[in-house]
Amino acid sequence: PFSTLGSAVGVDGFSLVVVMLIGVSVALVSLVLNGYLKREGITGPEAHVLVMLSAAGGIVMASANDLIVLFLGLETLSIAGYVLASMHLGRYQSQEGGLKYFILGAFSSAFFLYGIAMAYGGTGSTSLVDIADFLAGNILVGQSAVLVLLGLALMLIGLGFKVSAVPFHSWSPDAYDGAPTGTVTFLSSVIKVA
Repeated sequence: PFSTLGSAVGVDGFSLVVVMLIGVSVALVSLVLNGYLKREGITGPEAHVLVMLSAAGGIVMASANDLIVLFLGLETLSIAGYVLASMHLGRYQSQEGGLKYFILGAFSSAFFLYGIAMAYGGTGSTSLVDIADFLAGNILVGQSAVLVLLGLALMLIGLGFKVSAVPFHSWSPDAYDGAPTGTVTFLSSVIKVA
């Protein structure tokens, strides 16, 4: 295992397993998506490019050692997912589901980012290693305890929206119903893994 970019990105066994899972999922999703796009008469490479861009965001998330890098990977993953969910212009359900996914995804990003700010205020760092060291070496009392716990709760809420965990799953039925089949496969596998 090693880290690079000022210890903001780390490569270890866990991140390599996640990268391999994402790679296998992208290959399988591309096969499903290609058949769907041909059947529906949707031409162009946009869908496959968006899948690869979103997968790149998932890979960044898997190797993140810093909350800011984690957020950048999450947003790269999510923005391409929003476009994929609403890319079938001939279906009203696709547009509606993609819009709901985008709006609730923006809210979840705000929760996650505000949680990062709170965790930084309580620990003084956005590095996951430094935060772990701070929590292991200090007893949380007073204002720092409130900031850290509130930050962790807000980050958990933000990630709960992204993976459609109960009770933050209200967007998923509409987005999954309207999105192309390959996109649903992608949303329900790669995004959850990342």
